[in-house]
Amino acid sequence: MLLQRERERERERERAEIIDKFYQFIKNSQDFSYEYEGKIIWAEMTKTPCFVWNNDGAFINQTCYFIPNANKYLLSLLNSKVVYFYIKNLASSLGEGAYRWIKQYIELLPIPKISSQNQNTIDKIIVLTQKILSTKQKNAQADTIEEENKIDTLIYELYGLNQTEIQIIESSLS
Repeated sequence: MLLQRERERERERERAEIIDKFYQFIKNSQDFSYEYEGKIIWAEMTKTPCFVWNNDGAFINQTCYFIPNANKYLLSLLNSKVVYFYIKNLASSLGEGAYRWIKQYIELLPIPKISSQNQNTIDKIIVLTQKILSTKQKNAQADTIEEENKIDTLIYELYGLNQTEIQIIESSLS
Protein backbone atom coordinates (compact mmCIF):
# COMPACT_ATOMS: atom_id res chain seq x y z
CA MET A 1 0.00 0.00 0.00
CA LEU A 2 2.78 2.41 0.93
CA LEU A 3 4.72 1.48 -2.20
CA GLN A 4 1.66 2.16 -4.36
CA ARG A 5 1.20 5.64 -2.85
CA GLU A 6 4.87 6.39 -3.45
CA ARG A 7 4.54 5.35 -7.11
CA GLU A 8 1.45 7.57 -7.51
CA ARG A 9 3.33 10.53 -6.04
CA GLU A 10 6.25 9.90 -8.38
CA ARG A 11 3.92 9.75 -11.39
CA GLU A 12 2.28 12.98 -10.27
CA ARG A 13 5.70 14.69 -10.01
CA GLU A 14 6.57 13.44 -13.50
CA ARG A 15 3.27 14.76 -14.88
CA ALA A 16 3.90 18.13 -13.25
CA GLU A 17 7.39 18.30 -14.79
CA ILE A 18 6.03 17.44 -18.23
CA ILE A 19 3.27 20.04 -17.93
CA ASP A 20 5.83 22.62 -16.82
CA LYS A 21 8.13 21.78 -19.74
CA PHE A 22 5.21 21.98 -22.14
CA TYR A 23 4.17 25.34 -20.71
CA GLN A 24 7.74 26.68 -20.98
CA PHE A 25 7.96 25.48 -24.58
CA ILE A 26 4.68 27.18 -25.51
CA LYS A 27 5.58 30.33 -23.60
CA ASN A 28 8.96 30.64 -25.31
CA SER A 29 7.77 29.75 -28.81
CA GLN A 30 4.69 31.96 -29.13
CA ASP A 31 4.02 35.63 -28.94
CA PHE A 32 1.60 36.31 -26.11
CA SER A 33 1.87 40.08 -26.41
CA TYR A 34 -1.80 40.27 -27.43
CA GLU A 35 -2.66 39.25 -23.88
CA TYR A 36 -1.38 42.61 -22.69
CA GLU A 37 -3.18 44.80 -25.18
CA GLY A 38 -6.66 46.18 -24.62
CA LYS A 39 -9.19 43.40 -24.47
CA ILE A 40 -12.78 42.87 -23.51
CA ILE A 41 -13.46 40.17 -20.91
CA TRP A 42 -16.81 38.73 -19.93
CA ALA A 43 -18.13 35.98 -17.70
CA GLU A 44 -20.10 33.18 -19.28
CA MET A 45 -23.08 33.38 -16.91
CA THR A 46 -24.56 36.70 -15.78
CA LYS A 47 -27.95 38.32 -15.47
CA THR A 48 -27.03 41.43 -17.44
CA PRO A 49 -24.26 42.38 -19.86
CA CYS A 50 -21.01 42.52 -17.93
CA PHE A 51 -18.26 43.17 -20.46
CA VAL A 52 -15.18 44.79 -18.94
CA TRP A 53 -12.16 46.55 -20.41
CA ASN A 54 -8.75 45.23 -19.46
CA ASN A 55 -5.34 46.43 -20.57
CA ASP A 56 -3.20 45.45 -17.60
CA GLY A 57 -2.31 41.93 -18.74
CA ALA A 58 -4.86 39.97 -16.72
CA PHE A 59 -5.34 36.38 -17.75
CA ILE A 60 -8.72 34.73 -17.63
CA ASN A 61 -9.95 31.40 -16.37
CA GLN A 62 -12.42 28.73 -17.41
CA THR A 63 -15.82 30.41 -17.43
CA CYS A 64 -14.73 33.65 -19.05
CA TYR A 65 -14.10 34.73 -22.60
CA PHE A 66 -12.14 37.59 -24.11
CA ILE A 67 -11.82 39.54 -27.32
CA PRO A 68 -8.19 40.53 -27.97
CA ASN A 69 -7.23 43.80 -29.65
CA ALA A 70 -10.68 45.19 -28.90
CA ASN A 71 -11.85 48.79 -28.94
CA LYS A 72 -14.02 50.83 -26.62
CA TYR A 73 -16.78 51.20 -29.20
CA LEU A 74 -17.26 47.43 -29.12
CA LEU A 75 -17.14 47.47 -25.30
CA SER A 76 -20.05 49.91 -25.12
CA LEU A 77 -21.98 48.12 -27.82
CA LEU A 78 -21.68 44.80 -25.95
CA ASN A 79 -22.87 46.43 -22.72
CA SER A 80 -25.79 48.17 -24.44
CA LYS A 81 -29.50 47.58 -24.00
CA VAL A 82 -29.73 46.54 -27.65
CA VAL A 83 -27.32 43.64 -27.10
CA TYR A 84 -28.98 42.72 -23.81
CA PHE A 85 -32.37 42.59 -25.57
CA TYR A 86 -30.87 40.50 -28.36
CA ILE A 87 -29.26 37.98 -25.98
CA LYS A 88 -32.43 37.72 -23.87
CA ASN A 89 -34.28 36.70 -27.01
CA LEU A 90 -31.53 34.44 -28.37
CA ALA A 91 -30.15 32.61 -25.33
CA SER A 92 -32.05 30.41 -22.95
CA SER A 93 -32.40 31.53 -19.35
CA LEU A 94 -30.54 29.58 -16.69
CA GLY A 95 -33.17 30.42 -14.11
CA GLU A 96 -33.31 33.40 -11.80
CA GLY A 97 -32.80 35.58 -14.89
CA ALA A 98 -29.21 34.60 -15.68
CA TYR A 99 -28.09 33.94 -19.25
CA ARG A 100 -25.16 32.15 -20.85
CA TRP A 101 -23.15 34.75 -22.72
CA ILE A 102 -21.22 32.16 -24.70
CA LYS A 103 -18.83 33.05 -27.48
CA GLN A 104 -21.12 31.58 -30.14
CA TYR A 105 -23.90 34.02 -29.20
CA ILE A 106 -21.54 36.98 -29.16
CA GLU A 107 -20.24 36.04 -32.61
CA LEU A 108 -23.84 36.15 -33.93
CA LEU A 109 -24.35 39.76 -32.86
CA PRO A 110 -25.04 42.11 -35.76
CA ILE A 111 -22.41 44.76 -35.05
CA PRO A 112 -22.56 47.97 -37.11
CA LYS A 113 -19.30 48.41 -38.98
CA ILE A 114 -17.44 51.68 -38.63
CA SER A 115 -17.93 53.84 -41.71
CA SER A 116 -17.65 57.48 -42.69
CA GLN A 117 -21.43 57.78 -42.22
CA ASN A 118 -21.39 56.66 -38.57
CA GLN A 119 -17.87 57.70 -37.50
CA ASN A 120 -19.13 60.78 -35.63
CA THR A 121 -21.59 58.69 -33.60
CA ILE A 122 -18.93 56.09 -32.83
CA ASP A 123 -16.49 58.81 -31.76
CA LYS A 124 -19.10 60.11 -29.30
CA ILE A 125 -19.58 56.57 -27.94
CA ILE A 126 -15.82 56.17 -27.47
CA VAL A 127 -15.53 59.51 -25.62
CA LEU A 128 -18.39 58.58 -23.29
CA THR A 129 -16.93 55.11 -22.76
CA GLN A 130 -13.55 56.58 -21.85
CA LYS A 131 -15.28 58.94 -19.42
CA ILE A 132 -17.03 55.99 -17.74
CA LEU A 133 -13.79 53.98 -17.53
CA SER A 134 -11.89 56.93 -16.03
CA THR A 135 -14.65 57.61 -13.52
CA LYS A 136 -14.93 53.95 -12.49
CA GLN A 137 -11.16 53.65 -12.16
CA LYS A 138 -11.21 56.44 -9.58
CA ASN A 139 -14.35 55.17 -7.84
CA ALA A 140 -15.81 51.79 -8.82
CA GLN A 141 -19.13 52.72 -7.20
CA ALA A 142 -19.50 56.02 -9.09
CA ASP A 143 -22.81 56.68 -10.82
CA THR A 144 -22.35 56.69 -14.60
CA ILE A 145 -25.97 56.07 -15.57
CA GLU A 146 -26.21 59.38 -17.45
CA GLU A 147 -23.29 58.45 -19.72
CA GLU A 148 -24.62 54.90 -20.11
CA ASN A 149 -28.02 56.23 -21.21
CA LYS A 150 -26.36 58.57 -23.72
CA ILE A 151 -24.42 55.62 -25.13
CA ASP A 152 -27.62 53.58 -25.46
CA THR A 153 -29.25 56.47 -27.34
CA LEU A 154 -26.29 56.64 -29.73
CA ILE A 155 -26.40 52.88 -30.24
CA TYR A 156 -30.12 53.03 -31.03
CA GLU A 157 -29.15 55.60 -33.65
CA LEU A 158 -26.46 53.28 -35.08
CA TYR A 159 -29.02 50.52 -35.54
CA GLY A 160 -31.54 52.96 -37.04
CA LEU A 161 -34.19 52.09 -34.47
CA ASN A 162 -37.39 54.13 -34.32
CA GLN A 163 -39.17 55.25 -31.14
CA THR A 164 -41.52 52.24 -31.11
CA GLU A 165 -38.61 49.79 -31.37
CA ILE A 166 -36.71 51.63 -28.65
CA GLN A 167 -39.79 51.50 -26.41
CA ILE A 168 -40.06 47.72 -26.92
CA ILE A 169 -36.42 47.26 -25.89
CA GLU A 170 -36.67 49.62 -22.90
CA SER A 171 -39.90 48.09 -21.58
CA SER A 172 -38.66 44.51 -21.95
CA LEU A 173 -35.57 45.30 -19.86
CA SER A 174 -37.35 47.18 -17.05
